[in-house]
This record gives sequence, structure tokens and C-alpha cells, in this order.
Amino acid sequence: MHIPLLDLKAQYQSMRSEILAAIEATCDEQGFILGPRVVALEPVVWRDGALGCPQPGRQFPQVLVPGHRVRIAAIGGDSPALDYHLSARGGWLFCAAGQAQL
Repeated sequence: MHIPLLDLKAQYQSMRSEILAAIEATCDEQGFILGPRVVALEPVVWRDGALGCPQPGRQFPQVLVPGHRVRIAAIGGDSPALDYHLSARGGWLFCAAGQAQL
């Protein structure tokens, strides 16, 4: 069985400067909990193990997963906010714009 992998490295490289700038600004401002870069922090119960971010060709456990959705404002103007989906057990993933299913 061949399971295609999502190329997170390529995805990260395309947004690396924005992500690092947002992280650096948040650390400099010490605004970790709903600071100026955190647009939203909300509890969510994800419908399955994909944490609301399905990936074509992959299967995920079909169980309810408690967690959070975090939106971080991107640095640099017109860029959309960055969505991170977290599970209560500590797992997380970046969910690209338009990929999220709530």
C-alpha cells in the first residue's frame, strides 16, 4: 500500500518568512494569550483525527477529538491569518487557507 505524504517542507518554505516574523513579533511583545497577533483562540471538538484539516488520499480515525483552533495574524498586510488546529493531547497542524472543515 502506498500512502502519499504531504510535503510540509515545501509548504513551510513558501511561508517561512511570514511564520518566523509572526513568531518573532509575538515573542518580542510577550503577547502569547490573545496578544496582538492572536486573532482567535477557540475550543473545538474536531469531527475526526484530521483535526478539521482533511488531506486527499489520507484516512484518519473517525472519532471526536477535543482541541482548539488558533488563528494568528500574518505579518505584512494583506496575507490571510494562519490557522493552526490543535488536539487536547498535544498534536497540532497548520491548516492552509481553504482547507479547513469545521
